[in-house]
Amino acid sequence: MSFGRLRVNKQVVFATLGNCVECYDVTLYSFFATLLAPLFFPSDRPGLSLLASFAAFALGMAMRPLGGIVFGHVGDKYGRKYALKTSLFLIVLPTLVISLLPTYQEIGAAAPIVLVSCLLLQGLCVGGEYSGASVFVVEHTKKSSPGFWGAVLISSGFLGSLIGTLMGYLFTKYFDPAWGWRFPFLIGGVFGLIGFHRSYKLQETPDFQKIIDEKLTITRPLLTVLKSYPLNFMCVICVGGASFIPVYAATTYLGSILSQDLNLAHSQIMLFYSLAMVIYLVFLPIMGALGDRFGAKRMMILGALGMVFLSYPLFCLLSARTLMAAIITQVVLSILNTIFSGPSLLFKAGLFPTTGRHSALGVGYNLGGAIFGGTGPLICAALVGWSNDYRSAGLYVTFGGLLGLIGVCFARKVDHSFEKQADQVSKIKQLVA
Repeated sequence: MSFGRLRVNKQVVFATLGNCVECYDVTLYSFFATLLAPLFFPSDRPGLSLLASFAAFALGMAMRPLGGIVFGHVGDKYGRKYALKTSLFLIVLPTLVISLLPTYQEIGAAAPIVLVSCLLLQGLCVGGEYSGASVFVVEHTKKSSPGFWGAVLISSGFLGSLIGTLMGYLFTKYFDPAWGWRFPFLIGGVFGLIGFHRSYKLQETPDFQKIIDEKLTITRPLLTVLKSYPLNFMCVICVGGASFIPVYAATTYLGSILSQDLNLAHSQIMLFYSLAMVIYLVFLPIMGALGDRFGAKRMMILGALGMVFLSYPLFCLLSARTLMAAIITQVVLSILNTIFSGPSLLFKAGLFPTTGRHSALGVGYNLGGAIFGGTGPLICAALVGWSNDYRSAGLYVTFGGLLGLIGVCFARKVDHSFEKQADQVSKIKQLVA
């Protein structure tokens, strides 16, 4: 292994570790939503408390596109590593606050207000951190299996989620759930600070360093993307929605079913979540490598078709109201999503030039996740509550598969040669002037 290749691998390791810590922090609320609902959103009707908890989660997701705008601009204007370090640090702070936050019973309405504020700040920063890490890894590995390394980055997020889930299981099973949930948040905040310290060793990507050296940065990168690549931008929104919907349907929403209908303990639900995380950890790198081998577009179409044709039958199984039916639904949905999401970073990076890539992916992907993914548990719960039929939730996941097909089939890859990008920049600057 050459020194240059070793240096690239170090950069990937730093970025994936940071993403692991970030996803640990952020997904804790998703997994503890059913437990925190009565503590911060008390109501005489448990269903309303759960809806309020899911709504708070959706609001946090809604901030991600704004974070994509802010940190995408920083990444395209001043560098990938600066945007990545700043967003990682700001994600850690709300996690520490949540770990020490008194409940509604202790401080009244201030508790849910502070909680929602923390989720909003986290959502803002996640919108910059994940897209920044995605661009950072793909640009550092574009000559060395970018599909595989991009999938490794995604799987690192699920590793963080798995660790958070196992921590949640331990602290809710062996400690009083009323306060045991605080320790995973506190531990996540501490390790987040360590991850931020390690981020100082990050190096700028070769692609963007060349842009800086040649003074080809664009003043308004997001506006550039919207004017020059509107179709690809809309396709990224669709891909984002298709990636998020099955994740939250197979974890957060199914977890609420296990809690309310099957009366499983929160510690048991944590183990249910862990199964999904293990599936993503194992299958994502495999699907990313297959994307390098057979093409990202082909793999993503296969995964989207699977979601279209299998989601509704899977949710029909839930009518049996058994744990096995929930496990089968979760396993199949998770595997289908790894087929779609594994090669997705390689696919999305090819849709935009280096000069506007961070903004395009940060805003577009997070916008799709906020509109279609973050609202997923809320929409599924509302559909089932309205129809009293679990199959209606399957229709929403089917819709996610259709979004994925639209996003993949209508996108157009751009020319990434440096000479071509330099020519595009000169034309774009005249266009947006």
